[in-house]
Amino acid sequence: MITQHSLYHKDKLIATFCLNNNEVTKLAIYKSNMDLLPLPLKRIIRYKDEFIDNNMPESLNKDFYFGNDEGCWLFEDWLSDRQLPVNRDNLNKYLSRGKSAREWMLENNAFSFVDCYWIENNNEKLTWNDIKVKMEDVDEFLFAKSEDKFYKGINSTLGGELEKFWFKKNNQLYLCKKVAKNFDILNAREVIASLIYEKQGYSNACHYNFITDKEDEVIGCTCKAFTNENIELITAYDLLEEYNMTQQNDVYERIIDYAVKYGCNEDDARNYMDIQTIVDYLINNRDRHQGNIGFLRDSSTLQIIKPAPIYDSGSSKHLEGEKPESVEYTKVNGLYSTEIKCLSHIKNWDIIDIDKLPTTTEIKDILDKCIYISDIRKNTLLNLYDKKCDYIKEKQLEYHKNIRNEINYECK
Repeated sequence: MITQHSLYHKDKLIATFCLNNNEVTKLAIYKSNMDLLPLPLKRIIRYKDEFIDNNMPESLNKDFYFGNDEGCWLFEDWLSDRQLPVNRDNLNKYLSRGKSAREWMLENNAFSFVDCYWIENNNEKLTWNDIKVKMEDVDEFLFAKSEDKFYKGINSTLGGELEKFWFKKNNQLYLCKKVAKNFDILNAREVIASLIYEKQGYSNACHYNFITDKEDEVIGCTCKAFTNENIELITAYDLLEEYNMTQQNDVYERIIDYAVKYGCNEDDARNYMDIQTIVDYLINNRDRHQGNIGFLRDSSTLQIIKPAPIYDSGSSKHLEGEKPESVEYTKVNGLYSTEIKCLSHIKNWDIIDIDKLPTTTEIKDILDKCIYISDIRKNTLLNLYDKKCDYIKEKQLEYHKNIRNEINYECK
């Protein structure tokens, strides 16, 4: 079955596209609004020879860019990234029988709480105000966390493998992430990261709290939303994909450069990347990839305001405890393949005050709230934290020595 859809940013029509059995077969981008394209789709405009069909009549080319097969594939890829992933925990709680993630997302107009994009289906004749009304249909927390209900359509564009949902508390929007109890270490890690950033005086980080079930056992964690209709989230993947640079060896530096290109202060971007990388190392977060490194942009000017509050520090359940797991040789699903390779890109080692890091006792107090973490695992993580703190101290001493050498050289 062939269906027609339109992509909007607020009330601006950006593109129309056709789906044949839920796959993109035709794409027309409005030249007048192409600057509003999601950053990954701007790649179509930057590399027209690769993604644009040049065989269309001149009368049509005046107002539109038409995607060729490769252009349609790129748009298809963007749609796929926007919908629920197939590896989502408890996917059956989101989708009714026989419905795909794509169908559910489009049925709910593909709107999101992290940006202002949405999709109109066929001839719905909706406005941005209509979408905002739909976005008000958020459950209060006690009802939203019920084990016996399907999640509402407001959750149809939430990415990531963990079960998650939006809810409201005292009229404030929150995100809740839930994991199986035997992976409660992922929740603990979010809370530990929050404590570290708080003690460091670094305010640009999400504050996570545990949630518990009626047995008072940890089942997840929550944090406040940090976007609205005026402020959107742009990920590192978005910035890199615009220029087809996701696979480069210098992605760490390119993320900073592209954020600055869109208006971010360079020192803010650099400090954000450096402190996040060090804290991830200390807490054994092995899942800091391009999709959970973010920046906030003005939804009207499309300029980056500042780095996003640091979020998603819990790591991945598939990497939890995987060997090797040590001070220098831990493998990660990150910008690079190991923690040490990630650390090698840090410029400012003084971004962390070692004396203000939590003690192992404070870390243990958090871990003890998660009863499914074994004593052996707790001791492993605490010993690793201690050793990694020592490693950071060594890197700081080396950093200060290099600075002194540079100063002495310049004075000669």
